[in-house]
Amino acid sequence: MIRVTRNLGIKVVAFLITGVLCLNAETERMVEVETDVPVTYINLPDSLVRMGPAPEKVRVRTIFNRRFWQSRPDYLVAEIDLSRARRGTQRFAVTPNAVRIPPDRKARVVDVLDPFRIPLTFDRKVRARVPVAPTLEKEPAAGFVVYGTPVTEPDRVMLIGPESVLEGIDRVETLPVDLSGAEADIRFLSVVDVSPWEQVQSDPAQVEVLVDLERIEDRILLKRPVRTAPRYRVSLEPDSLDLVVRGPTAALERIRESVVRLYIDLSKVSDGAHVYLSEIAEGNGIRFYPRQVRSGMGEGDTLAVPPEEGDPAGSGSPELLGEVQNLPDLVVLVDFSPKIFTVRRGGS
Repeated sequence: MIRVTRNLGIKVVAFLITGVLCLNAETERMVEVETDVPVTYINLPDSLVRMGPAPEKVRVRTIFNRRFWQSRPDYLVAEIDLSRARRGTQRFAVTPNAVRIPPDRKARVVDVLDPFRIPLTFDRKVRARVPVAPTLEKEPAAGFVVYGTPVTEPDRVMLIGPESVLEGIDRVETLPVDLSGAEADIRFLSVVDVSPWEQVQSDPAQVEVLVDLERIEDRILLKRPVRTAPRYRVSLEPDSLDLVVRGPTAALERIRESVVRLYIDLSKVSDGAHVYLSEIAEGNGIRFYPRQVRSGMGEGDTLAVPPEEGDPAGSGSPELLGEVQNLPDLVVLVDFSPKIFTVRRGGS
């Protein structure tokens, strides 16, 4: 018992030192590992653009100590030097020397397993200045409308990218600007959308979008004249009408009331007097539907015509389509009066 406990402290210290030495020897032991390492592409000349996909990892076989592998498994990186790249497709060898290894003189890359050659395509980098147009989505608040053409500042941007791609780009657009509920003019900084094209950048990357919003209002135009064709011995009574038009405030202010008129072609109307009812048609038009025909030009000689096949109005007269002329864009006809007109046409 006395011999076992003799110099116990020295024995414990020796045991601990032995354990540490054994553990250190185990963690310092060199191991061989297959692993995927990330790839970085370096030193590409500024005059070129790399096109298409490229491998992001390569599989390698390495040897280094177990302790480093356990603490820094992400240290390895394969670096592909592109300093000698030229336009077209080239194959770049991935060698063990291209893989960055830990700062351990015993560590090394034994082999590159897959891929050991990487095909890459390059195109010449060029610049092209193109117009940029805003993209809008949704609608402004009720009673408001976009007036005029939205613009950007600046209205052109410089595109930088592959020559083969930029040759097919004649304009770019912004990311959508949301107009939801807007009641005032919009100035919004929006990104130039170059996502449809590979390796293309925009300078500047953002432009300011300017959108002019105007309130929708009505305006009454009184006693606008009727112009007919032909003018000889033919007339429309009454020869004027009141118009109610609707549009953006700025557009209504641009109306030259003196030149607004109704034009209608009466060349297909037969001789006599014809009564028409009218309603609004598309494109700021007025459609005239015949309702009865008069056999003579005098008063009191109205003759009702019964409906005939192919003539649902029962009038024997053609439908007519008039056009309200000289209204600005975005201004539409919403009402007019009167609604009943008489066409009179004399004989030859």
